[in-house]
Amino acid sequence: MQLAPEHLTILRIEKSGKTTKYTRSYLKLLDVLAYVGGIFSSLLAVFFFLGMYMKFYYEMKFAEYYYNSNDARGISFLSYIKQALFGVLDSTPLKPDWPVEERRISLRETVVKVLDIFFLHKRIAFL
Repeated sequence: MQLAPEHLTILRIEKSGKTTKYTRSYLKLLDVLAYVGGIFSSLLAVFFFLGMYMKFYYEMKFAEYYYNSNDARGISFLSYIKQALFGVLDSTPLKPDWPVEERRISLRETVVKVLDIFFLHKRIAFL
């Protein structure tokens, strides 16, 4: 028996050289909370130090205008770091010999007392 060409079926199975890989990942609730918690703690630390620096900056600007002090001029974040480091080293046996920082600390203590008196005066005047 001879088959006609229209009844002949050829099946070829070949492997393609092209590979496609699909990967999906879903953010879980705990991952989201960990991500937000990490950002929140970082921002909290930045705002904590920024608040202390702004208080220091306000006190030094007040001293500059109120006392016309040269020690209060040119205040920057570096001078805040130096004063904080001076306070830490001063409480140890390593007493630093930084006369400018000593004058700034005494000036700052005076300004804090004056600002407290101004605040009390405003509260009494309000009553």
